[in-house]
Amino acid sequence: VPENSRGFKLTALLRKYNIPYEELLRSTTATRRAVNLLRTVLEYLADPAQLKALKQLYWTLMPEHRRELVHDDLELRQTITRTFAEFSQLEAFLWPAADHVDFPTVPEDYAWLVEDLANFRLWVRRWLEALSLPIDQLVLTISQDLFTEAVDVALGHKIAVLLRALAQDHPNWRLPQFVEELRAIGNNERKFIGFDDAEAGYEPRPGVVTVATMHAAKGLEWDRVYLMAVSNYGFPSAQPYDSYIGERAYVRDNLNLGAELLAQLDALVEQQATVYVEGDATLLDRLDYARERLRLLYVGITRAKRELIITWNMGRFWQEGKANEPALPLVMLSEYTSVT
Repeated sequence: VPENSRGFKLTALLRKYNIPYEELLRSTTATRRAVNLLRTVLEYLADPAQLKALKQLYWTLMPEHRRELVHDDLELRQTITRTFAEFSQLEAFLWPAADHVDFPTVPEDYAWLVEDLANFRLWVRRWLEALSLPIDQLVLTISQDLFTEAVDVALGHKIAVLLRALAQDHPNWRLPQFVEELRAIGNNERKFIGFDDAEAGYEPRPGVVTVATMHAAKGLEWDRVYLMAVSNYGFPSAQPYDSYIGERAYVRDNLNLGAELLAQLDALVEQQATVYVEGDATLLDRLDYARERLRLLYVGITRAKRELIITWNMGRFWQEGKANEPALPLVMLSEYTSVT
């Protein structure tokens, strides 16, 4: 795919239809899941006074197989709700009095629930006691409880290092600010590469779809490669009919405001205001961008060992008569292959 955002949409469709896949995107699904788990815990610890929030935390941290079990079993859901309802206050759940029964009796089929809640309570106690620690040590404490796989434990350490650096740069930050940083990573608004196959030396697996950006695919090869969205919007060729990501339709003459501003600043620095000609910077930026995208397309094409399938998209505004066209390199490649 040309960019991460399209890759995320593609992986969502693959999950929907139960097609096995792996990601080589800005951050993988596994990385985002681990980050979001840590964020959820820190978010609770930032405001731990509500029993309802504690119940939501328990649900979020529940393993996937247990969550599916709860989702499909109405009686089990009601049992969990009644169990939490037995505790009118947060303290009664976390630190029950000596003469108080730990948890109400549950049906024999759900005996595991009592042990599960007891372990969850121990975790939350430990995390609350660790609130006085620096942010990196707090994250490591949480990670040791949440994660069992070595790759996830290592990821927790990497996140701890990241947050420690942020704490040094922003000494006034508290938990809510760190939560927002993790939220940005979980929402793919921040680049954060976890300990995935891309770092360890990726080897494609037979029968598994690999979703990767063309940048991330450098140095890798597959028997069959699909290149998506190879249109004149994603891969322009500086033709009059091309459109560009950096240009907005509502701006006069389709000027690239960023490029024009830089050109004006350069002219001011050189004290040669007459050197600036409106529109020249936009044209130069188009040429630079077209060259960069052509090089990227070459990378994508050369990833295929046996079969190459290239598709193009019409864009969001095709019904308004503003459809994308196949990228010029794709047209030329099609004509060349049809002749040969």
